[in-house]
Amino acid sequence: MQKLVILFSLCLFTFSIKGQERIEKAKNYIQVKHYKSACRVLTKYIKTEKDTQMIANAYYWLGETYYWQYIDKKPAVASQKAFEQYSKGLNTSKNNPLCLVGMGKLLLNQKNEKEALKTFDTAIRSSKSKNYKEGDPYTYMYIGDTYLNCLHPNLEQAMAYFSRARDIEPKSKLFWEKMNNPKFKKLAPHE
Repeated sequence: MQKLVILFSLCLFTFSIKGQERIEKAKNYIQVKHYKSACRVLTKYIKTEKDTQMIANAYYWLGETYYWQYIDKKPAVASQKAFEQYSKGLNTSKNNPLCLVGMGKLLLNQKNEKEALKTFDTAIRSSKSKNYKEGDPYTYMYIGDTYLNCLHPNLEQAMAYFSRARDIEPKSKLFWEKMNNPKFKKLAPHE
């Protein structure tokens, strides 16, 4: 019986890794602007995944795919399509941190910073775990990315969130790289 439990746990872990690999593949497609490929990978993943948190994360990335595909030429379409996907993610997994960050971005784009901050605070609270009592550093990083890349960027807020991510995980090169984005040259030097 114990061997069966170990085998089942190993299978679940393997599926989890493969699922994360598919999300990473879709994120890579988004980075190189292959939006149709990203949509295809994420849509297939959503149909086959069982873990509601992972499905919600996939909906976030699907929303990001639509957002970045349309934001330059059709901002209203970008916002609507992204909103639909973030909403599906939140319906799948209430208070999913990534989907909340996406919703916060849409609020920032509407110049509704007060509501965006509330949404970001909920995302941070939702990302807390026994490993990250103050919130997952990646949630802080995605909020920083949002402030950096929304329609009305706020470099100071972006830097504050990247700094917070770095403070939680000081050995992560990614957070240090985020803080060294050339867009921050206008700001005073940071630690």
